[in-house]
Amino acid sequence: MTAPIPSRPLGPTLTRRAALGVVGGIALAGPAAYALPPAARPGSLLDEVHNRVEPYLELGHAHTGETYVGRFYGPNGYDVAELQKLDWFLRDWRQTATVQMDPRLFWALAVIRTVAQRAGFSGRATINSGYRTLKTNSSLEGTARNSLHMAGRAIDLTFEKVPPSQLVGCALALQIGGVGQYPGFTHIDSGNLRTWHG
Repeated sequence: MTAPIPSRPLGPTLTRRAALGVVGGIALAGPAAYALPPAARPGSLLDEVHNRVEPYLELGHAHTGETYVGRFYGPNGYDVAELQKLDWFLRDWRQTATVQMDPRLFWALAVIRTVAQRAGFSGRATINSGYRTLKTNSSLEGTARNSLHMAGRAIDLTFEKVPPSQLVGCALALQIGGVGQYPGFTHIDSGNLRTWHG
């Protein structure tokens, strides 16, 4: 009797261990290309490596059909025009309202994009939800009353072809803040470190 052949995932995978390894490799690669903004969580992996990845995002929006492709940070610091584009892209589209989003979320997405690309994925992300007004948040079923979406500190998204469990593992490794896995999307925020399944 022969032993069964262990199953292996088809195509690329983005595991927590791979994320730590790839991002760790980034941390060791050459001099810092960008100045560090103030660390919101000193000692987190995100704060250690975010200045060594390209601050570039490729985003689509699940509800508006809009896209954002651009670089939000450069040699002279944050590109205010690009940050404003991102704030508009991540607006509460139901109320046509914007807020200044926490740029740590953009750095987190840029690092995840880099890790995803090195694992063989495209690195493109689709946004399900960014900023929410109180009115919108109150109208949605199952949302937290004090949701960080209302403070511009949370994003719900998917990365193209990246399984949600792998995206969660990568986000947890970076110690971004809160990471929640839901059917159809992953929630990340810049609040306290915590994780959950919705």
